[in-house]
Amino acid sequence: MTKQVVNLYWRDTDNVGDAMSGSCLYFKFPLPVKFLDIKEMNMSKEELAESFIILGGGGHIHLPHPDYNDGIINTLIERSTLSKWSVTWGIGHNIHGTVEQKFPDCLDNFLLSGIRDLDNPYLYVPCASCMHPIFDFYKSHPPWKDEFVYCHTSRVLKPEKPFYFCEGADFYDVIQKIASAETIYTNSYHGVYWGLLLNRRVIIPKPNSSKFYKIHPFHVENDELHFDKSPNYLGACRTINTNFHHFVLRLIHKYVEES
Repeated sequence: MTKQVVNLYWRDTDNVGDAMSGSCLYFKFPLPVKFLDIKEMNMSKEELAESFIILGGGGHIHLPHPDYNDGIINTLIERSTLSKWSVTWGIGHNIHGTVEQKFPDCLDNFLLSGIRDLDNPYLYVPCASCMHPIFDFYKSHPPWKDEFVYCHTSRVLKPEKPFYFCEGADFYDVIQKIASAETIYTNSYHGVYWGLLLNRRVIIPKPNSSKFYKIHPFHVENDELHFDKSPNYLGACRTINTNFHHFVLRLIHKYVEES
């Protein structure tokens, strides 16, 4: 079989954040890259066993919790055994109904684990979508309105105000709308992340998942999570991802030599 890199993530989805989180969308590699949705994983196990797998980004870390058990909490274990040449890149927590973050032992099966949550026991690597050049264009533009509401279809925020759904959204339109506002109200992981990359204030009115508590330092006001502007965040996230790319390249060269 021809040696290849396989980027495994939530690719075929109407959630724009997941669709834009594939790490290989933003970096070059010395081998052909195949993009594969998680749902296609079981159809390609023999091929995956011989490939170099990059899992992520996205909220792949689901652990059993009484308020969150939708049938995908154990698949990270399965993904960790697909190939001996596997890394994670920018994956993180998403457990509804809790603030606690625990990390499963199966992450030790990866050659390298880059986790998007701060203070994790592996390497801190934020979502690679920070590498998209659109952030350079809009970060330099001052906001031209007070606020923007960006939410999931399942949990509408501030229904009295105009809002925009994550599902079915166009990435370029989302970034333009986030950049337009001084303050972003959101319950989307990438709504928070992209807002911070653009140096905007971000507020989560009703945090409902572990994924929100280790994106960036915040303070609490009236049960809301408030993230202040972070002018250096974009550059810091890009530096971390660029360095991680170099680590992965070394492993890929080893994969080519040994497999």
